Amino acid sequence: MFSFSEHKFFLLAVSAFSIIFVAFFPAIYTSIDEHAFLKNAILLREGKVGEKNPELACRATIHNEHGFVASQFIGRSIALVPFTYFGLGAVMLSGLFIHLVNAAIFYFILRRLKIDPRFTVLYLFFPVLLWESRTLYSELLVLTGFLAGFYFYIREGKFSWTASGFCFGLSALVRYDAVVGFVAFGLPLAFKNRQKLFQMAIGFVPLLFVIVFFNSFVYSGPFNSGYGTSVSLLSSILSFGVPTFMAYLMILAFVFPGMLVSPVFFNGKKFAVQFAILSIAYLIISSRFTDFFSFPVTVENIFISRLRYLLPLLGLLLIPYSFVFQSLVDKLKVNRQTFFWVVLVLACSGAVYASVLHYNFTESRRWVYDAVQTYVPKGALLIGSSDDCMYSMAPDLTRARYLNVSPYLDLGSVGNNINLLETLGKDTYILDLSYSNLESRDTARQQVINQERAMMENFILENSGRLGLIFSADKPHRIKIYKWKWGGVVE
Repeated sequence: MFSFSEHKFFLLAVSAFSIIFVAFFPAIYTSIDEHAFLKNAILLREGKVGEKNPELACRATIHNEHGFVASQFIGRSIALVPFTYFGLGAVMLSGLFIHLVNAAIFYFILRRLKIDPRFTVLYLFFPVLLWESRTLYSELLVLTGFLAGFYFYIREGKFSWTASGFCFGLSALVRYDAVVGFVAFGLPLAFKNRQKLFQMAIGFVPLLFVIVFFNSFVYSGPFNSGYGTSVSLLSSILSFGVPTFMAYLMILAFVFPGMLVSPVFFNGKKFAVQFAILSIAYLIISSRFTDFFSFPVTVENIFISRLRYLLPLLGLLLIPYSFVFQSLVDKLKVNRQTFFWVVLVLACSGAVYASVLHYNFTESRRWVYDAVQTYVPKGALLIGSSDDCMYSMAPDLTRARYLNVSPYLDLGSVGNNINLLETLGKDTYILDLSYSNLESRDTARQQVINQERAMMENFILENSGRLGLIFSADKPHRIKIYKWKWGGVVE
C-alpha cells in the first residue's frame, strides 16, 4: 500500500474531487433561486439592488423605489460578483471554489483538534456537499462562515474570538437564519466565559449592522427582508412542519448513524451544548422552510437535495463525526493508511455516480437552454411560464427580455397592471415547455407548476391564429417555441 503523508493525501483527495467535477461539469444552473442569485450579482456589479425594467426583473415580486427587488438574501450574490466577469462557465465554478476553501478550513480544524486531517475526505465527498458545490445555492457559503467561525472559536486569544464572531456574522449575511450559528456558540459562553462572548460580539455586531442597513435601504425597514418581517418570520418558524422535522431526524439517526449524537463523544463533551442548540435550531428552521414530502422520496433526494437546508449543520457535525470514526478505526485496530485508501476509492466511485446523475440532469436542462438561445434572437422578448425565465440569461450573462404569461406571478402586484397583449410585437417569442421527468409527479409543488403551465396552454389556444411554430421537440423534454405573428405573417 502506498504511503502518503497527511497533507499529500489531502491534496490527492482534492485533486480527485476536482477532476471528477470538471469531467462532469455542470454547465448550467437548474432552478429559479440560482438564477436570482446570479441576476442579483449582475445588478450589484452594475451598482444596483433592483431592476426598474419589468422585462428584466424575472421573479422579483417586491417593488419599491429601487425597482423590482428579489427576495433572496444578498450574501451569495456578493460572492458571485467576481465570477460574473468571466461568463456563465466561471459562475458555475464558484461552488467548487467555495467547497475547496471549506475543505481547507476543515483540514486545519481537524489538525488543531488532533483528529487525523485525512478525515477531510468525509467532508469533500459528503453527498449533499458534493451536490451543492455543483450549484449556485447559498448554504455552502453559510458553511464557510460556520467552519471559519468554529476554527477561530477553538483558538485561544481575543483576536481569534473576534474573528470567530465576524465569520459567524458573514454566515448570517448569506442567510439571515444562520444567525443561529452565533447564538449556538455564543449563548453557552454567557454562563462560563463572558469575556470570550464579548470579544465574539465585537466581531459579530458590525455584520449585524450591515444587515440592518441593507434591509432598511432595500426593504424599507431594519427588520424587514425579502421573506417578510422578522416578527412574521419568527412566528412562521414556530409553526414548523412536524412530519418534515421527524423525517430529518430519522435521516440523521439512521442514514448517517450516530452523526447527530457525535458531539457527545467529542472532545470531552466540550462543545456538546453548542452543537445541541445548533442542531435543534436547524432542524426546526429547515422543517419550516421546506416540505420534505413535496418532492418524491427517492434515494437521491434523501441523500442530497432534501438535505440542502441542513447543509451548514451537517458540515459542522462532520467534525465530531470524524472523531467518532477515528475512535472506531483505532478501537478496531484497522490500519489507518489502508482505511483512508479504501475510503478514498469508495468516495471517488460514489462521487462519479452522483456527478453523472447531476450531469445528466443539468444536460437535459441545458438542451432547453440551447434551444431557447438558438431560436430566440438576442434582444427579442420571450414569454414563458413557471420558472422559464431562468433560460433568459445568455452565456455572456446578458439578461434577455422576459415576461411570464401571467405577469403577476413574476412581478407581484405590479404585474397586474401589465397587459400582456399590448407588449407583444414582431420580436416576441413564446415558450411552451414541459419537463418529461416531472409530468407524472403528483406533489404539491408539481400541482403549482401544472397550474402555471396551464395558463400558457390557454394563452396558446386563445391566440393560435397569431402564433407561428418555429421549433418543436418531444425529447428529452416537450418544447415548442412560437413566434408572435405581426401583421398576420410569421417573419
